[in-house]
Amino acid sequence: MKRLIENIFRYKNIVFLLSFLIVGLGIFSFIRIPKQDMPEIDAPYVIVTMTTTFDAQKNDRLIVTPLVSNINKLKDVNEIKSYVNDYYIYLIVLFSYDSEDLELRKKTAVSKIEEYSKNADILSLEITSSINQPHVVYSLYNSNLSHEELIAESKLFELALLEEDYIKNVKTHMSYNQIIKIELDINALTSNHLSLSDISNAIKASFSSVPGGIIHEENESIYVFFEQDTESISSLENTVLPGGVLLKDIASLNYTKDSLKEYTYNGKEALFVSVFFEENIDFTKVDNNIQTLKNDFVTTKNITIEEIVFMPDYVSSQLNQVYFSLFLAVIIIFIILAVGLGIRESLLVILVVPVIVFGTLYTLYLSDNQLHKLTIVGIIVAIGMIVDNSIVITEGIKRKVDEGFTKIEAAKESINEYFKPILSSTLTTLFAFFILVLLPGYLGLVVSSMPLTVMIMISISFILSMTLSPLLGAMFIKKTPLNKQNKKIKKDVSSFLIKRPIINLFIILLFVGFSGFLVNKMTVNLYPADERNVLYIDYYDPQETLPSTYEAHNKIKQILENNQSIENYSSSINGDLFYFHYSVKSLQDTSFLGRFFVTIKTTEDMKQVQANLAKELDQLSSVVTDINPIVLSPPNAPIEIEVTSSSLADLNAFKGPFLIQLEQKDILSTYSIEDHTISKKYIIDILGNNVLYGIPDSLIKQKISYVLNGMTINLDSFDAPIQLMVTLPEIETIKSIEIYSEVDQTYHLLGEFISIEEMFGYTRINKLNNDYVFLIRGDFKDSKSIWSIQQEIDSIMEELDDSNIRVNYGGELEMFTEIKNDLIFSIIIILILMFIVLYIQFNNFLDPLIILVTIPLAFSGSIYALFLIGHQITATSLIGLISLIGIVVNIGILLIEYIEKHKEDYSVKKACVKAMQARIRPILLTGGTTILGMIPLALFGGDFFRPFAITFIGGMVVCISLGFILIPSLYFILKKR
Repeated sequence: MKRLIENIFRYKNIVFLLSFLIVGLGIFSFIRIPKQDMPEIDAPYVIVTMTTTFDAQKNDRLIVTPLVSNINKLKDVNEIKSYVNDYYIYLIVLFSYDSEDLELRKKTAVSKIEEYSKNADILSLEITSSINQPHVVYSLYNSNLSHEELIAESKLFELALLEEDYIKNVKTHMSYNQIIKIELDINALTSNHLSLSDISNAIKASFSSVPGGIIHEENESIYVFFEQDTESISSLENTVLPGGVLLKDIASLNYTKDSLKEYTYNGKEALFVSVFFEENIDFTKVDNNIQTLKNDFVTTKNITIEEIVFMPDYVSSQLNQVYFSLFLAVIIIFIILAVGLGIRESLLVILVVPVIVFGTLYTLYLSDNQLHKLTIVGIIVAIGMIVDNSIVITEGIKRKVDEGFTKIEAAKESINEYFKPILSSTLTTLFAFFILVLLPGYLGLVVSSMPLTVMIMISISFILSMTLSPLLGAMFIKKTPLNKQNKKIKKDVSSFLIKRPIINLFIILLFVGFSGFLVNKMTVNLYPADERNVLYIDYYDPQETLPSTYEAHNKIKQILENNQSIENYSSSINGDLFYFHYSVKSLQDTSFLGRFFVTIKTTEDMKQVQANLAKELDQLSSVVTDINPIVLSPPNAPIEIEVTSSSLADLNAFKGPFLIQLEQKDILSTYSIEDHTISKKYIIDILGNNVLYGIPDSLIKQKISYVLNGMTINLDSFDAPIQLMVTLPEIETIKSIEIYSEVDQTYHLLGEFISIEEMFGYTRINKLNNDYVFLIRGDFKDSKSIWSIQQEIDSIMEELDDSNIRVNYGGELEMFTEIKNDLIFSIIIILILMFIVLYIQFNNFLDPLIILVTIPLAFSGSIYALFLIGHQITATSLIGLISLIGIVVNIGILLIEYIEKHKEDYSVKKACVKAMQARIRPILLTGGTTILGMIPLALFGGDFFRPFAITFIGGMVVCISLGFILIPSLYFILKKR
């Protein structure tokens, strides 16, 4: 150790040169490092949609049950949600966030689904395994343009965007495409002995290129085709059908849209264009570029383009706010150091900060990390900690110089004296944040970059506190006279504080115990709203009719147009909007669902605007609405109660009594139910006598399917698909469809071969991992804690006592349980690692245990702080608790290290008093800088980062004020003999 210290001073010029080099490389890294909003998170799910020939019950039995059983065997599959409808299946396969190779797991699932889809009864299959959040979303609109002209302009805009090398992909969201709809009268079909297949074949023959033959010339073959007519809807009307009848004589033809979905922007018909940037680019550098591109395009086109989502601006504003918080933290720390150490000494400490910050940026850049909110928050969190080591060294040099040491000797003695305690405190802090880097699940993915940044900064801080800080201290610290009066006051205060150690201990135990009572009174909101000034409104039409859905949409639109706080809004009718955030659940394209995306003029009154809108929306009759902000979590409700059973009958019997109990116990403030649906159905049975006429069952099914669902023809010669549809006055009309028998060469009516029975049956079945489920989504009451809700629901289950029914907890309740278990495990690991380090330093079991008692003291301080400010428990406040573990033990380390070093020179009591005297300034300064460095985050950190800062500040304040008394008192009680 002595040789190492000598080398530091011998090669001091190299130390200074390396410090300047690190700053230069850090500045270069800051310019080059990608700057984004939040870490990119790969969505761990695969979404599957299928159309089939079966009703809901057959889909469940013949397709969903075997398919889900097959997929469930794959590695890392957490759960599979199935929404089974008549002729339609919607599956969500959810994988673990901790999967070692998530992309491979998703590809394996997709291949199994595609292999299974070869089943002839699956008519179409769509699989989405990569869901990326767009970085920019534009609306394109012009009331004077037709839908087709709007699409043409959007295609040109797409091409212009894709020419930029930083843009990876562009996707246009259009509510519908143009189709040519041919509507046929079933009586006309029957009277002319025609079928949809006959008409389809006639159209294809008339408007497809038909080979006439080949002319063989020398060394060349010439292909001859019949010339095609000019295709238009009028030429289509004149298609000659079998029997010589024209198509226009038995059908009406017109252009129409292929979907009932509509998109609007501020009430006008619109298209939406989503833009996806390449990975690892600097968002702040593409802002002006893409704005210029858009403006140039608009000036040459008859179209209006507005930004709905524009992440470059948002990222710039968010990063600027965090930069300001970082700058403010440095200023606050300098002021507290100037008061506690003096201007000269505080400047020496602050000089180390830029070396650490820029060294961290260079390390992040080399390791392919990004600069985003969490990495910069990590820098802010660490700012108050990184100066601690330099404070201890600088304060030690100052004290020794004042005692008569030369500057060089004072610096060397300080390194020698503080090396072990600083190394121990650095290791214990690193252990706490290292465990956070390894946190599993969604929370680990989101926050891991923050503790990683803190670890880098603390590691660099330790190295510089042993090298650069002593060199600066040896060069610039000056001797000042000792203040004897101040020394006497320290001694009197220290003696008084340890005079009654048992009373001290009893009072502190009461203080800690009462914080446990407060926890049960607090509510949980794991992932609060993001700092974006947007809301989204989902609406549902209980009548499930097209006119009432439009009416519901218009009622909401009128409320938004009359609200002065709203800047603009986008909307969808009969289905989902564009994908705009990973926390938002996708809507199925269903005829009675829709969504509004609303931009508020300012973020300052977001909560009030949401509350006011919610009141107005609640007054709408016959419309169910749900208004939400963007949150930093997966798409979950606060509470999701999944009631499951392997028997649908048992589940239906249980549902009524369970909901009655839920209402009576008044557990949830609001809730909605996602349940199975029973509707009128018609069962068509093939009698079997068709075999006698040589008519196969498959032909009968095909005839009926074509009449019910229509038929689509795609021809290159037409600019739109051709859709053949049959009007059915009533279900019995199907019996009048003709079918030809080759046996007796006669047309027969289908009524001879089928029977139609009216009944009620399931048209929608919901499943979770092949168990039937009804799902309750809701919000818990403010008066109830998240853990008390689970207890109350469990008590309902005990009262109803049905062994065939199981309850799973989803939403934030499930996430909280997972996080709680992960954090408890993390705390145990941290305590074990810390105990090992402290045991090695002090070489006994008792001293580490005394030091570790500061941890529950800090936890209680955090709880008091959150409770007094009225803040909920969030994921980041829980992260703050873990982070505290590595910091608060430093108080105990400094005190116990001094006592152990001087216990042979004094009595135990006097050694404790001396430790309190000697360590009060470094403890107050290091703790004060850590606390005050968090103030900007507490003021400007938003709902996501503010709880972290409050937790940290509360824990540190209590630990410094009471831990300073607790540690010596406990040491004296346990070791006075």
